[in-house]
Amino acid sequence: SPIGDEFRTRLRRFPSLVNCCTIDWFHRWPENALKSVANRYLKDVDLQQDIKEKVVDACVTMQESVIETATEFQITNRINTYVTPTSYLD
Repeated sequence: SPIGDEFRTRLRRFPSLVNCCTIDWFHRWPENALKSVANRYLKDVDLQQDIKEKVVDACVTMQESVIETATEFQITNRINTYVTPTSYLD
């Protein structure tokens, strides 16, 4: 376990913690990682380089604003929503 021995022991004693739960291991992606992924997806798209850079920046901005909105939503409504790397790739 990345958390430590105590957590590992508890999981062994209570297996339903793993079988019946979803553990959120995702961390926020840094901006350069988001740009790298967007560039890779747009690699074969026929766009001028300056336009492609703006599209990449828009992808990063949208992902960051979704994360901020999800945080505000959680604070306001006490409902968790999750923005994962998969949602960026979709």
